[in-house]
Amino acid sequence: MSMDEKISAVVEDGKPRVWWQTPNHEMRALIFEYALVAAILGLNPFPGWFSASLVLVGVLSFKMMRDVGARWGYPKGHDILAIAGNLAGGVGALIMAGLAWGLMIVIAIYFPICKAFALAAAFSTFTWIAGQATNQYYASGKATELRDESQRTQPMGLFALRAGGGGSRERRQLLVGLFGAIAANTGLYYYAKQREFTLDQAQLSALARQSPAYVDRYLEQAFSGDTVSSEAAQAIKNQLRLVPPTVPYDRKMSKLLIRCDRLGTEQYLTGTIVEDYDGAINRLPSFDASLAPYTQIATIIGPEEATTTRKLELSTNAADPALLQPDPLRENLDQVESIVKSIGGQVVTVKWLNPVYWGFVLRSPEHNILAFRGTQQTNEWIQNVLAQQISHSELSAFQFVGKVHRGFATIYGTIAQQVLDIIQTLDKSRPLYITGHSLGASLATLAAMDLAIRVPELRPQLRLYTYASPRVGNVEFAETHSRLVPNSYRVVNMADGIPTAPPTQTGQLVFAHPGQAWGFVDYNGDVILAHFVSVYKKAIEAEQEQVLNRRT
Repeated sequence: MSMDEKISAVVEDGKPRVWWQTPNHEMRALIFEYALVAAILGLNPFPGWFSASLVLVGVLSFKMMRDVGARWGYPKGHDILAIAGNLAGGVGALIMAGLAWGLMIVIAIYFPICKAFALAAAFSTFTWIAGQATNQYYASGKATELRDESQRTQPMGLFALRAGGGGSRERRQLLVGLFGAIAANTGLYYYAKQREFTLDQAQLSALARQSPAYVDRYLEQAFSGDTVSSEAAQAIKNQLRLVPPTVPYDRKMSKLLIRCDRLGTEQYLTGTIVEDYDGAINRLPSFDASLAPYTQIATIIGPEEATTTRKLELSTNAADPALLQPDPLRENLDQVESIVKSIGGQVVTVKWLNPVYWGFVLRSPEHNILAFRGTQQTNEWIQNVLAQQISHSELSAFQFVGKVHRGFATIYGTIAQQVLDIIQTLDKSRPLYITGHSLGASLATLAAMDLAIRVPELRPQLRLYTYASPRVGNVEFAETHSRLVPNSYRVVNMADGIPTAPPTQTGQLVFAHPGQAWGFVDYNGDVILAHFVSVYKKAIEAEQEQVLNRRT
């Protein structure tokens, strides 16, 4: 008989079991008893006694571990894996106890009475998992120790055990009954306290509403709330210390740059439809003679891919096998994935993966251009609305100062090294125009600071032109950005809501725009239409944008 069989064997001759014949279910029963007692301690409804309950659970767990070890005879044959596993089990017990407590708190949002049982769930979960880990620890030690067949006296559990183990079931029944009674009492106590609290609140509210002074003060605070918020936001804007540009806004270049932003959008969309497209902008509709002097030296490709789907209508007859195959994409660039699914014998869906284009770099004898496209994919919109801030210590993929929008930084971080490698190949004595629309504007803003820090010899040549840019970072970021890249221009449609997001102040987060603001008005009654790159392109070509004296 193997050791595992001996451990789980049941003695049928009525003699007391020896240590290596103790059934696993009895060990689980012992741990279950301790977990029940821990749950009972967690049902204490008095907040002031929490520390005492915590200490008692610690003592209880320690005694449980001693009893489990005693039942195994405190074996010494532990290897390093068993020791590491036991430590991991202890950490896991703490984590699972926290999760159990958190789950009960979440449930309490919908069923408030469950909050009274949160500690009981945490204490019992910790005790159970810690007991199981301890049991496995001693079992593995005993499995590697010399087999000692001599009889030993069984150590006692939480309460006295009879040799045949019959008292264990009685103890468990007693503990379950005790747990049920205390749980019912705790639930009733919590319900009564909540009821009392609700009645007190209602009484206080009724008394407050009868006080003219209270009502007037409440209404005054409510009515002035938007004014206070507006004044706080304007105060943040007024305190900004931005360095003015040293080079005037160039309308001719702005017309060319907004066309590049339009080309960035067309580049992305073409890449999702034309299977052999290589990112060349001279194949796009908005490419014209004004871009003839420029050479496209690079295309910025993201690490992710976009899925393109086509549906082919088939006859009810046998389908042509050629229709079921996707057209081949370029090798070593596109990773082809074809999923063909027949629906009712009449429709076939063909899917393939395309590279995601983020922009391009142009070179000319006079200057160079780095252009980023705007938002096109659902996950990019999700990143846009995640108005959380991170510092450089949390994201080291590129360089920046202050705190910036987490979503924008995450996206730019995936292409930052690619951008740097491309820019390093350019003549740094020539001006570098960085541009982008919408999300592309935020990426251009981050790229300008990143390049100013990592390529300092290029800093005097940087020119940043953004269109419909959301706010990217906090005040420290905006002020540092204006010092590093003073020749920065931000063009906005005053009817476009995107440049006003994220809000200047939302909770503890503060956002601010860098750069000199230029604006125009093209109101058509639709916030989405007011944001389109075509609207900006039309206004800039008509030279409608004017410098804004106030900060937006």
